[in-house]
Amino acid sequence: MQVVQWLGVSGRVYIGHELVMAAAPSGQCAVYHPSNPSMTSRVHIWQTVLHGLQVLISYMLMLVFMTYNVWLCAAVVLGSATGYFLFGWRESVVVDFTEHCH
Repeated sequence: MQVVQWLGVSGRVYIGHELVMAAAPSGQCAVYHPSNPSMTSRVHIWQTVLHGLQVLISYMLMLVFMTYNVWLCAAVVLGSATGYFLFGWRESVVVDFTEHCH
C-alpha cells in the first residue's frame, strides 16, 4: 500500500470488474480481497441482467434509427451525445481492459 501512496494514486483500482483497492484523499488505502468468483453469484447475475438490458436497448435504438426518420435519428444521436457529456467524463479515470464496446 505504501507504493500506491508513494506513486500518488488516488481513486479506485480495478482488475476486470473487481474493485481491488480504493485510496482516500487523506492518503489511506483500503485493499479489498474479492471472494472466489462464482457463476451464480449475485454480482454476476446482476451484471448479466444489466448486460441483457443494454443489448435490448441497443437493438431497439438501432431499429428506431433504421426507420430513416430524420427527427428520430437526430433524437438518438443527440441523446447519445448528451448521455456521454453528462456521464462519460468519468470514463477516462477508470480503464477497463475487458470492455470491448466503445
